[in-house]
Amino acid sequence: MKFILYSILLFIPLVSLADFEGSQISYSSGMFGRLVMGIVSFLGSLFLAGGVVTMLYAGYVFFYANGEVEKVTEARKNLIWGIIGLIVGLSAYIAPELVKNLLQGSS
Repeated sequence: MKFILYSILLFIPLVSLADFEGSQISYSSGMFGRLVMGIVSFLGSLFLAGGVVTMLYAGYVFFYANGEVEKVTEARKNLIWGIIGLIVGLSAYIAPELVKNLLQGSS
């Protein structure tokens, strides 16, 4: 289990710093814009990976709970936090596009 977690954490910086060719986010707003978008992208990737790992852990705890109420409750809490992590991570990618579209539409 630790190997999988460490492998995911090892590849987070590679994914967050990668320059995807079909990216819809424009980095032409100068150095400050690139810095902010890099930070937002990194944090979004971190939250997405954390959410996935937390949900996998919740599934593991559910599977081995054997009907124990405390473990099932812990697994449910972890599942909720995993879903919240996924929502926050996805919003880190969606929010800049929404703000960009709102600003372009108002001018």
